[in-house]
Amino acid sequence: MDIENRNTKTEFKELRLREPASLWEMDRSRWEGHHSICQTIRDIYHLTDNEELKLKCRVAMAMTKAMNKKLQEYNQQTQEKTI
Repeated sequence: MDIENRNTKTEFKELRLREPASLWEMDRSRWEGHHSICQTIRDIYHLTDNEELKLKCRVAMAMTKAMNKKLQEYNQQTQEKTI
């Protein structure tokens, strides 16, 4: 797909249910040897020059952050029920 001729808003709808992570979030880095889903996605993002793959990495990052937030909410609810 030609990056210059695509409709970004339309493609976002095809790729995700949320907006991609910010460029700032993708440029954050952790210390050497830090291994997490987010850091792995960042590494892939920085290893490629393919703009379509970079966009997919940003979407994956946003999805990962949302999943983590939801898991924390579920954990909180479980903790409250057991008390």
